[in-house]
Amino acid sequence: MMKPKTAAAWILGGIANLTASMPALAHPGDHGTLNAFEAVGHLAEPFHLGLIALAVVLAGGAIWAVRSRSLRRQDARRRRNGQ
Repeated sequence: MMKPKTAAAWILGGIANLTASMPALAHPGDHGTLNAFEAVGHLAEPFHLGLIALAVVLAGGAIWAVRSRSLRRQDARRRRNGQ
């Protein structure tokens, strides 16, 4: 098995794994006829809040990883150029 070499490959691999497991997380219930008020109430259920929190944590981790990698590269360039 090949090991991903970049942060983007890790992130995309994680997203692919999470979306592949979504059918296993499905639960019964009609989601097609919700008005805005019902949708907010529906998303406030613990099951949905957990998935929303997971998505926020993953997005934050991805942004942090990409940003820190970019800053490390900038520092390396500055050191090479003697700045």
